[in-house]
Amino acid sequence: MSLGAIPYKFVYLYFKELILISMVTVRSFETSFMSIKFFSNAKRLTDLAKSFELENSESKYLNLDEYNENVLNVIILSVTFLESLINEFFYIVSLDNKHNSDFYKLKLSKEQKRILAELWCIDKIQRLSILEKYELVLTTAGKNKFDKGHDSYQDINLLILFRNSLIHYHPDRAEVNYSKIDETLEQTKFEKKLYKKLYISPLIKPSKNYFPYKYLSYNTAEWCLKIVSRFVTDFYHHLDTEYYNEGILIK
Repeated sequence: MSLGAIPYKFVYLYFKELILISMVTVRSFETSFMSIKFFSNAKRLTDLAKSFELENSESKYLNLDEYNENVLNVIILSVTFLESLINEFFYIVSLDNKHNSDFYKLKLSKEQKRILAELWCIDKIQRLSILEKYELVLTTAGKNKFDKGHDSYQDINLLILFRNSLIHYHPDRAEVNYSKIDETLEQTKFEKKLYKKLYISPLIKPSKNYFPYKYLSYNTAEWCLKIVSRFVTDFYHHLDTEYYNEGILIK
């Protein structure tokens, strides 16, 4: 059978496993993981949003479709990065446990790796929320838990809620009060928190001054990158080590 006749998904899975087997030998997994791709794309789209704002700060008539889409994707990709990263963490631990190795210097004991690897085989564990997975790792490793009252944790929780509200969008959330455009604010705890954290888009049109459009800006995109970077750094510091792709994060 020629390669062209093999179903795409099968080819992808086959070569993914082949790559991983090879990479166990060269002690690298990076090219098989997606989290860094999600974050890199989010950074690229953030730069595009910044450039668009700088180039059009004085323009009155703009087509904001691509600009809005870029910021929407940054919000979604930032959370996708977090989820992919913790799933990859469990996978790395599972490989370490299987091969009695320590590819990423995670500073976990053999017993901790064994427990995490066994937990990851349980469907219920894989269905935990993003933050619950991070907390499970810290608890199993015997490390200090996140301070849920701290800004870094609260911001990540708010970002995840923001992403979820977009993925599961309800049109009835977009309630516009045209007589008080600058004060338009849904009376929910969630958007009140967003309102305190984010600036209203400098390019917002009066006809779009409602959720989520008024929050789609370079400021929002940059906020997403900064808080996920801070959260990932904090997570690895809790484990007494550094994120292996620390250089891509935003300080």
